[in-house]
Amino acid sequence: MRKLAVIIAILILSLLAFVPALSAEKTLMQELLLPKKDMCLLLAKNCLNNTYVIQQRIEQLQEEINKGNLVYTEDELNILRKRLDDANKALEFFFNEGA
Repeated sequence: MRKLAVIIAILILSLLAFVPALSAEKTLMQELLLPKKDMCLLLAKNCLNNTYVIQQRIEQLQEEINKGNLVYTEDELNILRKRLDDANKALEFFFNEGA
C-alpha cells in the first residue's frame, strides 16, 4: 500500500512538472499562427529599415487595422486609425500643395 502511494505521488509530481512545458508549447504555437503586431507603426519601435513613402505607409496601416481585435487592443487600433488619418492628410496636402 505504501509503495502504491509513493508511485502515485511520483506520477502526480512528474505530471505537474510537464504542465508548464505544455502551456509554453501552446503559447509558442499561438505565437506562430496569429498575425503579429507591427510595433514600428504602432509605437515607432523596431523600425530599423522601415522607411516608407506615404502611400506605402497608408497601405501598411490599413493592413494592420484589418487584423483587428485578433492582434490589437481597441486602444491600439485607435492609435493606428489616427496615424492612418494623419498619413491620408499628409498625402492630400502633398497633392494639393504640390510639395
